[in-house]
Amino acid sequence: MFRNQELTIVGGRDTAAEETLYLTKYSSLIHILVRRKEMQASETLQNQVFNHSNIIILWNREVVGVIPSDSKLEGLIIRNNQTVETEK
Repeated sequence: MFRNQELTIVGGRDTAAEETLYLTKYSSLIHILVRRKEMQASETLQNQVFNHSNIIILWNREVVGVIPSDSKLEGLIIRNNQTVETEK
């Protein structure tokens, strides 16, 4: 289902980090949205996430809306908590 697609994971704790690492087997690129300027996952999981080439971490971001499609979710609207700018 996720093979060769870009995905976004929301969260910075252990579960988000674990699922992100699992999904790297299938996804071409994963964005992690972390609401703070640091992750709260265990140090081991953080190191694995930080050192993976297919993971991009977006700090100080949160989801403020979704972009629907006919049959699936097309994208997200996210806000930078520091600058209050939104992006798709």
